[in-house]
Amino acid sequence: MRSLLKVAAAVSVLGFGLACAGMEIPGMDGGGGYDNVGSCKRYVEAYNNAACIPTDLDVAQQCPDTLNQTPCDLATYYDCMAAAVKCNGDMPDLSGFQACGSPTCN
Repeated sequence: MRSLLKVAAAVSVLGFGLACAGMEIPGMDGGGGYDNVGSCKRYVEAYNNAACIPTDLDVAQQCPDTLNQTPCDLATYYDCMAAAVKCNGDMPDLSGFQACGSPTCN
């Protein structure tokens, strides 16, 4: 009986570890089916297209595929961030970012 409990515990730890590492386990997709990467890329595109911001964000670093593994829909947050990218003449005006808050699960 004890060995069965040890095996069950080991399988649980292994499954949790693999899920956290991003490896998909059949029947445990871990994601909410949201296109968080797509919405993140739209934000990065808006940021990089702002003429007053001389430095571009790296899409691969800002929008890793693991964003789609979260059970949270982050599209509202990233849409807000994209809309908040503004220029005030030659200066970036990113004060609108504060209205977007932090990404949260709804």
